[in-house]
Amino acid sequence: MINKRIVCFLLFGFLNLSFTKTIIISDFDDTIKRTNAGSIVPMIFNSTMTKRVFWGMPTLYKNMIKNEDDRLYIITGSPNIVRKRIFKLLKKYKIKLKSKKDLITRHLIKEKNTAKYKEKNIRKIITKNGRNGVRYIFVGDNVGKDPFVYNRVKKSLPNVDISIYIHKVKPEEKYPGDFNYYYSSLGLASYIAEESLFSKLVRIFRQSLRNIKLKRVFPKYSVCPSPYKISNSRGHDLSSIEFWITRKCEERNGKNG
Repeated sequence: MINKRIVCFLLFGFLNLSFTKTIIISDFDDTIKRTNAGSIVPMIFNSTMTKRVFWGMPTLYKNMIKNEDDRLYIITGSPNIVRKRIFKLLKKYKIKLKSKKDLITRHLIKEKNTAKYKEKNIRKIITKNGRNGVRYIFVGDNVGKDPFVYNRVKKSLPNVDISIYIHKVKPEEKYPGDFNYYYSSLGLASYIAEESLFSKLVRIFRQSLRNIKLKRVFPKYSVCPSPYKISNSRGHDLSSIEFWITRKCEERNGKNG
């Protein structure tokens, strides 16, 4: 019987041959950074005073941008005034952008509608990088309108290779569409990372089980899934990780309930 991990490795490598570059377009708040953007006071505090990220996201993004033409763009609804703070966070976690212009922040007066602002800039990025031979990965969360915006762009460009991944922070699913939900960086990596990178994240998480705090993966304001299951395991035994998260979430949910 052929090893599942070998099949995943070969399949992922084959699919990558058809693309000349990978472009990741990512949200920032509640996708990379633990912000709690759905609540005004915590959002303001976390935007200006903290540098807390979701476990594994820096490692994933740093290793996804491997080739010269690959690129990470961050489009955030955060205002221009916090731009320097975002760069400081990216520097702290060694998430490098090819250009400072690849971090796109919002002018609060000129760009009042966050959804339109994001869609406009996503289309600019696609126009700049081209439609053929490019693998576009949209990553966001369900706190705001990322699912709606991303799906709208994808529907309008049926001949462009676009895959969408939405961090499920809130239990509500307001915007149905052609995308995959994920709960953690491991879940996201199982979809978009090469086998070697996914294996690396699995190994690091497994080694960190005794020391890692649940809030680094699932902040208190976010959904804490119980049971927790990564459907796309790629043949890895994730039982110890899934058991740990399930048990911790049961404990938290029990206290909250």
